[in-house]
Amino acid sequence: MGRKKLSDSKPKNNEVEIGKETIDRIVSQPTFNLYDQPQVGARFFIFKQKGQELIGRLVGRSIVNVRRNSSWPIELDNGEVVEIFANKTLHNQLKKCDLFTRIRIVYIGIEHTTWGHPKKIFRVYKEKE
Repeated sequence: MGRKKLSDSKPKNNEVEIGKETIDRIVSQPTFNLYDQPQVGARFFIFKQKGQELIGRLVGRSIVNVRRNSSWPIELDNGEVVEIFANKTLHNQLKKCDLFTRIRIVYIGIEHTTWGHPKKIFRVYKEKE
């Protein structure tokens, strides 16, 4: 099938694009990143049990994923890079860490939101400078 290009997203003969002006404005911005491959391609580490922890170095910023929350790449002590999914609370915690900072993430439990959705809660620690 091959790699898709921006030009492959043109309307076909019987189609009209919805919201074209908005999308054209977004695509023309320098912050827009056209890609169709994972940025890291690492395996995902999913926190499953309370008390579970992950220790490593933050080796990249948030990666946009399809159908799930964005993820963050972390290099473990053995050199393997894993990605972890992050909810809004965890994103805010990780944004406060510099790249290549050694961090420890501990899964401590679930908050049941007012919308009735469970949200995993983590403690994030970074090495003192």
